[in-house]
Amino acid sequence: MRGRPARTYSVFALTDEAYALTTTDQANSWSGRRILYLQAFVHLYWVGGATTGALLGGLIPDTVTGLDFALTALFATGLLARHLLASRKASRA
Repeated sequence: MRGRPARTYSVFALTDEAYALTTTDQANSWSGRRILYLQAFVHLYWVGGATTGALLGGLIPDTVTGLDFALTALFATGLLARHLLASRKASRA
């Protein structure tokens, strides 16, 4: 990545999702510009989701249960998918 502003934003915009996408074997061939655009998209998606949740979260009644587990389930699913992909690659080699 070239330029101080691009590198600074890249550090600022580093999220779990962006890290997961940019550490794959396929991402080794990506240009710095493509990675920067990816991080900007993920950042905007995150801001949009957080804003939507802040605005609409109050509409969900307190009697709804299970939403507190959603983020844990998301990470567990991502970890399982990564493990399955790695084991599939290992069996092909």
